[in-house]
Amino acid sequence: MNQYILPRNGPVILAVAVIALSIVYPATVRGQTREPVQGRVILKSGGVLQGRISEAKNPDNGRSYVTVIKQDGSVIKLDQSRLVRKVELITSKDFEYRQLAANASSVEDHRAVMDWCLEQPSGRRRFKQQIESHAHHIVGSQPDDEQARKVLGFVQEDGAWIQKDQFFGQHGYTRQGTSWTPVRAVQIQARQEEVDDKIADRKESLRKWMRTAQRGDATSDELRAALTEFCDPFALEAVETAAKREKNAELRALMIEGISQVESTSAMRKLVGFAMSDPDEFVRERALTLLGQPHYDANAASAAFAEFFASKKNENIQRAAFAIGELGGTSVIGQLIEVLVTTHKEKNPDALEAGRLNPTFRSDGASGLQTGGGPQIITTTRRNGRVLNALKIVTQQDFNFDIDRWREWNIKSNTYHDISVRSD
Repeated sequence: MNQYILPRNGPVILAVAVIALSIVYPATVRGQTREPVQGRVILKSGGVLQGRISEAKNPDNGRSYVTVIKQDGSVIKLDQSRLVRKVELITSKDFEYRQLAANASSVEDHRAVMDWCLEQPSGRRRFKQQIESHAHHIVGSQPDDEQARKVLGFVQEDGAWIQKDQFFGQHGYTRQGTSWTPVRAVQIQARQEEVDDKIADRKESLRKWMRTAQRGDATSDELRAALTEFCDPFALEAVETAAKREKNAELRALMIEGISQVESTSAMRKLVGFAMSDPDEFVRERALTLLGQPHYDANAASAAFAEFFASKKNENIQRAAFAIGELGGTSVIGQLIEVLVTTHKEKNPDALEAGRLNPTFRSDGASGLQTGGGPQIITTTRRNGRVLNALKIVTQQDFNFDIDRWREWNIKSNTYHDISVRSD
């Protein structure tokens, strides 16, 4: 029933507000621009007005007013800023729900209202509390009602109804928003977020370090000490990327030293990359020297260098072999043997550009023109001296470039003859 509830001190407040409140007949209010909507107005005094409500501005003074059309057709116009604390509007669907729910008493009634709520647009969210309330009424009379149980978040396991939270929790899931996610996946995600935060922090530290280094405000020892403070496994990628872009060889060498303090396979392989590919010989040698530290395994590093034996450039093969010899890794002897002698396709240095005429001069003073042509690419066979030196170092043998003898020795040195199959 629509009613105006007046608090105990209502008469006093009403007397003060009478200037701002007027009761008007009929229901046409000047300045009203919206269709009235069912609802209620909560006054600052604590009173409540119910009816059809609209909000508008008075075109004469620009003040905002709330208009309440009561059930008897009378209209109350309120100064919004002075009298109104809150306006609660009821949409047509909410009003329709209230009418349906007011008459629900039996299980069938509650099911009909619950179904009506579920059928509305965004009904599960919009009428969530109402749906659950009707489902509780149904379950109170019919405990095994499947629809109501599911609405309330139950699932059936071994003939018994249990809450989804309990069910998924027992099976290693946790709720994330409106879905269930494996706890392990959540833990991995949290760990990844933690790693991402640390990587971002190291990148910021590196940016500050780079600014200091480029300004020349610190000595090499100071830069080395500062780099040591933040260069850890989370900084490796950023430091490697920055070093590859840095043109100053001295700074690159310092950054490589930072990488070398990390005891990991990733750090080791990054040093191998600099030892092979840095354009400055000093930096390449520094990286190779740092690979000789006790926390790096010589065989693992040698295996990483041996991957460059597949290169088409003979220079890379020779450089990798030299590094293996310096490290003394014995795990790649067979691979060294296979690159003692290699063949490569290279540009013919004596070939003339096709179609080009080149003047020639003989010793007797005669001259002429030579037409360009011939093979532009030739296949060359190279005996790799650095590979041989590396083999001598790691095997303490010398069979020169006789690959067959090297292979035979390697087979014998890795064959064991004291194996017994006797059971006694």
